[in-house]
Amino acid sequence: MTTQTDLAALHLLAVQHHQAGRLAEAEAGYRQVLARDPRHADSLNLLGVIAAQCGHPDAAIELIAQAIRLNDGVAGYHINLGLTEQGRGRTDVAAECYRRALELAPEDADAHNNLGIILQDQGQFDAAAAHFERSLAARPDHAEALINLGLARRNQGRLEEAVACGERAIALRPNSAEACNNLGLALENLGRVEAALTHYRQALVLRPDYAEAANNLGLALQHAGQDEAALAQFDHALALRPDYAEAQLNQSMVRLLTGALRPGWRQYEERWRSRQMASDRRDLAVPRWDGSAGEGRTILIWAEQGLGDSLQFCRYVPLLAERGWRVIVEVQPPLARLFRGLAGAAAVVATDAATGMRFDCHCPMMSLPQHFDTVLDTIPARLPYLSPEAADVARWGKCLAASGLPPDGIRVGLVWAGNARRHSPLLTIADSRRSIGLDQLAPVLAVAGVRFVSLQKDLRPGEAPAERGLVDVMDKIGDFADTAALIAHLDLVIAVDTSTLHLAGAMAKPVWLLNRFDTCWRWLRGRDDSPWYPTLRQFRQTRSGAWDEVIAAAATALQRVVAGQEILMQGTTRQE
Repeated sequence: MTTQTDLAALHLLAVQHHQAGRLAEAEAGYRQVLARDPRHADSLNLLGVIAAQCGHPDAAIELIAQAIRLNDGVAGYHINLGLTEQGRGRTDVAAECYRRALELAPEDADAHNNLGIILQDQGQFDAAAAHFERSLAARPDHAEALINLGLARRNQGRLEEAVACGERAIALRPNSAEACNNLGLALENLGRVEAALTHYRQALVLRPDYAEAANNLGLALQHAGQDEAALAQFDHALALRPDYAEAQLNQSMVRLLTGALRPGWRQYEERWRSRQMASDRRDLAVPRWDGSAGEGRTILIWAEQGLGDSLQFCRYVPLLAERGWRVIVEVQPPLARLFRGLAGAAAVVATDAATGMRFDCHCPMMSLPQHFDTVLDTIPARLPYLSPEAADVARWGKCLAASGLPPDGIRVGLVWAGNARRHSPLLTIADSRRSIGLDQLAPVLAVAGVRFVSLQKDLRPGEAPAERGLVDVMDKIGDFADTAALIAHLDLVIAVDTSTLHLAGAMAKPVWLLNRFDTCWRWLRGRDDSPWYPTLRQFRQTRSGAWDEVIAAAATALQRVVAGQEILMQGTTRQE
C-alpha cells in the first residue's frame, strides 16, 4: 500500500528531474504518481507542462484542465494553462486564465507579467504597464517584467523611463538580447542613434539569430545615413527569416531612397504582409491589375495610405486612361472634390464609396509605379496634374483680400508641422522629426518685402500665426480643393514634409521643402531637387535635428528672391 509520504517522495523526485531538464524521467515519475493516485492534480498539471514543452499543446491543455477540475484554487495551474493557450495564439482565452490566477493570487508576478504581454500586443499600453508595475512590485528582480515595462513605456511615449527600464533590465540580466534590443528602440526614438546602434549590435552578439535586432539595426543605420550598411543588415534579417515582411518593406524603402526604383517597387509589394499594413489590404472579388491594357474595361484605383501619398501617386490616373481604362478613383474624403478635376478619372468617390460599383479589376494607388516600370528617368511629371476650380479661386481671392493681404510683395505660404497623430505616442514622436514650431521660422518671417500666409491646418498650443504677421484663413478651409484655391494666390510655398507640400508640387507651384536628415524615401538621398516635382527645391539637414541651418538657408534664399538676385523655379504663377 502506497502512503501519502511515498507519493510525495515520488512526486518530489519527478519534480527534481523536471527542474534538471530530464523530461523523460520526470514524465515517468509523474505517471507513477498518477498510477497510484489518478486524482493527483499537481502531477497532472506538470505532465501538461511537459507536453507543452515537447510541442503537444492539445495534450497539455487537456492535462492541465483536468488538474483545474480537480482543484480550481491553484493560481499556478491557471497560469500554465494560459501559457499554453497563449502559445497557440488563443490570447483571449489565455488572458482569462491569467485573470483567474490573479483572483486567486492577486500579487502573482508571473500572472501580471503574462497578462501585460497580451494587453501590450493588443495596443492597451497603459493597462499593460500597470500589470508590469504590479509584477515588479511583487518581485523587483523580475527582469522579464522590467524589459516589458520598458517596451510599454516606449509605446506610451515615455522614452526616458523606457531607457531607465532597459538599463535596469540589462543590469539584472546582462546576457539578455531582448533587453539590449528594446533599449536600442527607446534610444533611437530619442534621437540617440549611435547609442542605439551599439545596443542592437550587442543584441546580435548575444543572439546571432535575432532577426528583429538585425532589422532594427538596419533601420538605425538608414536613419544614420549609412544606406549600404542598412541594406546588408536587412539581408541578414531575411537570411535569418526569409518571410520577414517588415525587413522586406524596410529594405524596399532604402532601395527607393537610393534611387533603385525598379527593385524597390517590386519589394515594396511585401508591405501587405507587414503588421503595419496587413489590415489595410483589400481582397476584392475582382482581380488585382496585372499591368495589361484596358480596352474599355473599368479599373478601381484606391488610396491606401496618407493624403500625401494619394496626392503624389494620383499622377498615374491619366496614364491609365491612355492605356484604355475607364478609371474610378477612390480617395480620402478631404481629397474627393479636388480629384474630380483629375484628368483621366471617369469617377471620383470617397473612401469605401466604391462598394457596389462595377469594375473589372483594382489596384492600390502605390502599386502603380511598379506596373508602369517607373525609374528615375521615367517618373511621370506632367504638371500641373491637379488644379482648383476657377470659382473656388475667385472666392478665396476675395477671402484673402478681406483678411488684409496686400496686393504687393511676394506671397509665401507656410506649413511648419505635420499631423501630430496624438492617438499614437510613437507616431507623435515620428512627426516631431519632420515638424518645427512657428517660432523657429523667425529668420524666414523677418525677410522684408514678403507677405506670409499660413497654410497650417493644425496649430500647436500657443501658436497664433496672425500675431506673427501671417494672414490666417485656415479656419475657413473645408477640404483640399479649398487649400488648392488658396495656394493658387501664392508665389511660393515653404513647407515641411506634409500633404500640403505635395499639393503645391502637384499644382506646379514653386515649393521649398524644409527636410529632415532621416528623409522619407520619396525625396531620395543627396539631392536638392525632386524628379517627382520639378518645381520643388530642398533645404536639407546635414545632421539630425539641425533645423537652424535649414531655416537660415531658406531665409537667405528668400532674401535673394526679394532682391532679384535669384528667381523662383518656373511653375504656375499666382492668380489674382
